[in-house]
Amino acid sequence: MPGPGYAATPPGPGVPPPGYEAPSGYGAPAPSFGAPAPSFGGGQGLPPFPPTPPSGGEGSASPAMPPARKKWLVPVLAVVAGLAVAGVAVAVTLMLTTGNTPTAGGATPTTQPTTSATPAPKPSTAKPSATPTAKPTPQPTITTKPSPAPSAGVPPQPGPDSGVPSIPDRSGVSISSSTIAGAVDGVLIEYEQLDASGQLWQMIPDSEGNTYAYLAFRYLLIDMKTAALFGATDDTAREYWSMLQDYEKKLLTQEPLGKDVTIDSKQSYFHYDGTTGEGEYRKK
Repeated sequence: MPGPGYAATPPGPGVPPPGYEAPSGYGAPAPSFGAPAPSFGGGQGLPPFPPTPPSGGEGSASPAMPPARKKWLVPVLAVVAGLAVAGVAVAVTLMLTTGNTPTAGGATPTTQPTTSATPAPKPSTAKPSATPTAKPTPQPTITTKPSPAPSAGVPPQPGPDSGVPSIPDRSGVSISSSTIAGAVDGVLIEYEQLDASGQLWQMIPDSEGNTYAYLAFRYLLIDMKTAALFGATDDTAREYWSMLQDYEKKLLTQEPLGKDVTIDSKQSYFHYDGTTGEGEYRKK
């Protein structure tokens, strides 16, 4: 028996087989479009079906199905909501742990390093030592400084009778190119000590002429030592030593030194006439 909505199709053209009874309504004209379908099976009507497509071809039209309900939507929304709540809880925990507060722009400021307060050390109750523990750094020595002067004889002493100082005998000093600078420096040190102690002015009068002569004598010895440091032969060294003894003798006997000395600087002017023994000094 044909299904609902389908018209019985004869097996083929020709006379129906014997005993075949055509159903009621067979061969009747098709009902108009939109008219109620004929009832079958005791007058029980079937649900309406959509109209046949306009093409007129045979086939069945599927009934319109209601849209399926999205049953997965509610569980998915529940899972998303749970994840959002968990994310907020984690963010709050991190902020409370690190102490960072989001700024208005959304950027989290850099965590400031924590500094622990170190208690200040208590002052020592021990008494300070009488002598300092830190020793001063020694000053470097000048490599060009001459070696200690050899024995240059006995320093000048006042004469026993007339008050004229005795001239020291320095002829026995061994002089060479390597010892001349030290020997001259030794004589300079002797006269510095005599001047500082006042003994020099006991051997010769403390006059203006003698003062100029002493200053010129010191300058000549300093110039001699400087020349020896820059290099001197043995013969030159012995010549320097002989000149030194001559200057010393004339100073102690209050004679002109025989050598002019002029020192002209920005602050002062000094001149000693080696012929007359007169001197001049003025500030600028």
